[in-house]
Amino acid sequence: MSDALRARLGEVVPDDPDGRTFAEMLAENLVSLACTQGRSAVAAAAQVVDRIEGRALQSIEIADVAADIRARSDEELRFYLANGRWPAADELVPAEDEQKK
Repeated sequence: MSDALRARLGEVVPDDPDGRTFAEMLAENLVSLACTQGRSAVAAAAQVVDRIEGRALQSIEIADVAADIRARSDEELRFYLANGRWPAADELVPAEDEQKK
């Protein structure tokens, strides 16, 4: 499909007085639409900018959950299992206090 579209876009538009290709006509129409106040102007402008500047990069932050869990103490893990959240600093019971109970 891509090859067929490229070939067709490279052809000269029949009866075009300026001898423009379909690609040139398409670009002209897209730019003209982007410069209007119509509903499609923003989408057309985005297409033009994407073709000229390239799409904006999107970054995704990935948390290393395994490293976070490995870094937790046994007390923190027990608290999480019991409460469904990580403890605040003042909520942890030191291991020696736990053994006295």
